[in-house]
Amino acid sequence: MLNNKDQTLVEYVSIIAIISTVIIGMLFYGWKEVWMKTKNKERTLAIVKPDGMVYLDEIIEAIYNEGFTIKDFYLKYLDKEILKEHYAHLIDKPFFPELVDYMTSDKVAILLLEGDNIVERFRKLIGPTDSKIAESETLRGKYGTDKSINAIHGSGSREEAVIEIERFFKDRRN
Repeated sequence: MLNNKDQTLVEYVSIIAIISTVIIGMLFYGWKEVWMKTKNKERTLAIVKPDGMVYLDEIIEAIYNEGFTIKDFYLKYLDKEILKEHYAHLIDKPFFPELVDYMTSDKVAILLLEGDNIVERFRKLIGPTDSKIAESETLRGKYGTDKSINAIHGSGSREEAVIEIERFFKDRRN
């Protein structure tokens, strides 16, 4: 377990890494393409799970390489209440307590993504839920382990995206 000073240092390093990746994306793709105002673009939610946080730079790079825009992001320890809401469809499953323990075990990165047909395209980028059967070029194929420890969450449909974005970004302006 890290002490408070070490934990703060880790947080600062993570934030610096994210900012560096954004700057590199801006230089590579151009200012306007990265920060363009897009009123008709679709949005989706991504959560880099605790096991995926060590690959956060690579995941963000893959997101930029697909041409997606990161409209907002933040790092957070999730609490059990939001997870009960988010995974309400899994509450009765025998693995639910382990899932909650895993998702509360460390910080996660919560990203609001935007782009053309992004829900479908982002699902293709991350691959199927089960990392064991995911293609090696997908994020879950590269960084995941199994069905639960699979590095990243992405909204499953446009309808889910609207609900999940509201859940995780209701207190933020986007």
